[in-house]
Amino acid sequence: MDRQNPTLARPLTHHRRAQSLNRLPQLVALDPLHHAFELAGGLALQRRGRAGAAHGLGDRLLDDANLVDGGKAEEAVDALDEFALGMGEEKRARAFAGDRQHAGAEAAVIAAAGPGDLFRAGAISEILAGDFAPGAEQRRIDAGTARQDGIDQPIRQLGNLLHIFAWITHRNPSAPPPILIVDLIERHCFAKYRAFPPLRQIMTTTTLDTPSAKPLLDWYDRHHRDLPWRVSPGMAARGVHADPYRVWLSEVMLQQTTVQAVKPYFEKFLQRWPEVTDLAAAENDEVMAAWAGLGYYARARNLKKCAEAVATEHGGVFPDTEEGLKSLPGIGDYTAAAVAAIAFNRQAAVMDGNVERVISRLYAIEAPLPGAKPLMKEKVALMTPAARPGDFAQAMMDLGATICTPKRPACSLCPFRGTCQALKLSDPELFPVKAAKKEKPVRHGAAFIAVTAEGEILLRRRGESGLLGGMTEVPTTAWTSRLDGETSVTAAPFDAAWQASGTVTHVFTHFELRLSIWRAAIARALDTNDGWWEPVTNLEAQALPTVMKKAIAAAIPLAFKTSRA
Repeated sequence: MDRQNPTLARPLTHHRRAQSLNRLPQLVALDPLHHAFELAGGLALQRRGRAGAAHGLGDRLLDDANLVDGGKAEEAVDALDEFALGMGEEKRARAFAGDRQHAGAEAAVIAAAGPGDLFRAGAISEILAGDFAPGAEQRRIDAGTARQDGIDQPIRQLGNLLHIFAWITHRNPSAPPPILIVDLIERHCFAKYRAFPPLRQIMTTTTLDTPSAKPLLDWYDRHHRDLPWRVSPGMAARGVHADPYRVWLSEVMLQQTTVQAVKPYFEKFLQRWPEVTDLAAAENDEVMAAWAGLGYYARARNLKKCAEAVATEHGGVFPDTEEGLKSLPGIGDYTAAAVAAIAFNRQAAVMDGNVERVISRLYAIEAPLPGAKPLMKEKVALMTPAARPGDFAQAMMDLGATICTPKRPACSLCPFRGTCQALKLSDPELFPVKAAKKEKPVRHGAAFIAVTAEGEILLRRRGESGLLGGMTEVPTTAWTSRLDGETSVTAAPFDAAWQASGTVTHVFTHFELRLSIWRAAIARALDTNDGWWEPVTNLEAQALPTVMKKAIAAAIPLAFKTSRA
């Protein structure tokens, strides 16, 4: 070993040697889904371990080249340890609620006092009966509901049992199991059934034309995200009902925007306008300023118009059907379906980007988007249950956001893993299929930042229609998504000692904008019929879109650090 390099003195922490059976209760507390691989691997390692012992190889399984100097590592890589490490890291990476994540089989195995307890009468039944049983919240919800046992139940229990044996055979190659495996399987996996199912029945996976929503709802009851606008299954069980205003507000904000970006805006809006009638009575400028930075500003204008329509035409009460909701300003097919399902429990097919990804993989839909959307929506409509349609819609969104992700989906944790056609036939990451993207055009323009000795900056308001309609801006040239604007100082709003201050780039949905920034320091505010002078310290309170904040920051780097909201 290289003693000059202290980093080589310690082996990688996860390259473990074989451990005692006394560690079994902690080692088997992993996801049991790859049981077939683990059992085969365990038996193979058992044979290899015995053969290796005869040749003095001990516990070394696979040689691992040192990542630094190419030599042998101090300890060999253990195949099942690598798998266990990967599963553990994957589970820790998933931001599920802690009080619902570790229950059922995991908790039961961890709680075992020692390896002998695993083989006392009934111990395996106790461990497997939960089968990653729901946490306390779901048990309250589902109390008294009969479990639907079928062939999948004994197979699932068999898989969990094989997982345990894989670890036993791997960790103790020379020790025979304390009781007969076949007897244990028969007694603890199929004790409820009159006859052992035929081998063909066990090995055949049946893919239904329309998968059941129950596995997804069961998963959602345990692993739903806690969001400020959401009524969780536990809250619903206590009689809490969804607020249509909150559901509508969140759905409008979430269009083309991430959950993390929306949360502070949602809370700010509720603090200022707790009811839809409060939002309807607010000034347009106040709403636009509160929305600034969230993007897609036509949503803010339509939000205000919709609130006014609900307040004046519907007595402050949202319509409770898709058709009624679509009659309101700014509400299209998606928002109407989402509000109808989540707020009013209507059996509506809700499909956003996350749902599109889940459905395209579940059915292995090869038609590219956006042309495949009607087919996807038809599949979603067939799957949406009459009971709990709102929870189903939110479960599909959560599944796409946390498990069925665009890259490296955690298929082993997915409630649809048994029926997913993409997982069975191909690589899930290949779906959804998308048409080739057109290259975004690049447009050019200029922005002019004039600052007085008093620290005031010239601002103006854009027209109500069109891109960034109704928002605040610095003087700029007439660029659009289709045409370039002037980029030189000749387009300045007035004569001054304008100095170039660089270029900023901002990407809109359909084009990229590059603005040349010009700055001028003037003695005092000039009279203007097109705008007003605003103190730099008050910029955060203005309805400035992100592109304008970039332009100002390029000319006045500390503008938004000294500004007070």
